[in-house]
Amino acid sequence: MSTVNEDAKIVQAFSRDVKQFKTLVSSVGTSRDSAQLRRQIHSLADAAKAKAQDAKRRCEPHVKSKVSATKVQYDRLFRQLMDDIKNLTASETQLKSLEREHDVPSQDSYKQLDTGGYGGPFSVGSSASRGDFGSSQPAQQQVAQLDVQVYDEAKERAEQLNQLESNMQDLNEM
Repeated sequence: MSTVNEDAKIVQAFSRDVKQFKTLVSSVGTSRDSAQLRRQIHSLADAAKAKAQDAKRRCEPHVKSKVSATKVQYDRLFRQLMDDIKNLTASETQLKSLEREHDVPSQDSYKQLDTGGYGGPFSVGSSASRGDFGSSQPAQQQVAQLDVQVYDEAKERAEQLNQLESNMQDLNEM
């Protein structure tokens, strides 16, 4: 039979994995995004799920027990485990959404982008700076339109996350 300290270490390791998972998910769609990052995210999620199953398997008998000297400690561990599982599930939902929005960048896609020191596609030497927009709009209007699109997408994502949090709170209240 396992001890509270052993089981607490497993729950804490799972909590660390969930935090690392959330951090890595926030890199999807940024300049740090890569196929390697996405493989790392998915393998971390698989490892975290295995830890969660192990911790749940180890804690449940103690939580269900009506008489146990360590029941209070296991109740606390189990609540922490359930909260972290909810966080992992929410982060996985966010990851799926981000992966739908952003293709996996190739290894050298960022090297090929001519930023001209400004970090954008409208620098000297890029097709946009030569006027190859597909329309007659100046580059500043193109940048403004891109900024509005990015803002709208971020706003929509924030609304989706707020709705997800609200749904999770509703489920918790049931």
